Amino acid sequence: MALTSSKDFFDREGDVVNLARTTVDLVDLLQWLGDNSRALSELAHASEMIAPLVTKRSAKPEAVLTSFLETLEGIRSGKGKEQRIRKIMWPN
Repeated sequence: MALTSSKDFFDREGDVVNLARTTVDLVDLLQWLGDNSRALSELAHASEMIAPLVTKRSAKPEAVLTSFLETLEGIRSGKGKEQRIRKIMWPN
């Protein structure tokens, strides 16, 4: 609930960077809980929020997309950094 409250606050304040950061934290939590479909949805939303900020900078959109797709694949396959947490919590 704290992450959701933080997201709402940053949204009201128009603080896109912290809103996206909090959304990513929520994505990690949702994935850890096994709610992968909602995690993917939240991750897509965070990507949409920061896309305008990134495309105005020197970072290439292709690099952002590649990173985004790698994170999605890690969540889908359960082989990303989140898998390490899952193995600790449920070793069998």
